[in-house]
Amino acid sequence: MLDVRQDAEYAAGHLPGADHLELGALRAHELADGPRVVMCGHGERAMSAASLLERAGHRQVAVLVGGADDWAKTTGRTLTQGA
Repeated sequence: MLDVRQDAEYAAGHLPGADHLELGALRAHELADGPRVVMCGHGERAMSAASLLERAGHRQVAVLVGGADDWAKTTGRTLTQGA
């Protein structure tokens, strides 16, 4: 899971074990290839990140529908806080 929200959004609550890299700092060519799910607050930034990754040659990219709060409500699990 790659969370592309801003630092403060990520620190306020993110999926346990999620990697974090703000969308503006994403350099798709520097990321290791492999399956990746991208997420943000609602999906817009995640779609942009997925597009960047795909243009850089990453083939196994998916976008989480919704955001961290939606995931927590759907799964009944707690978000992790802090950086």
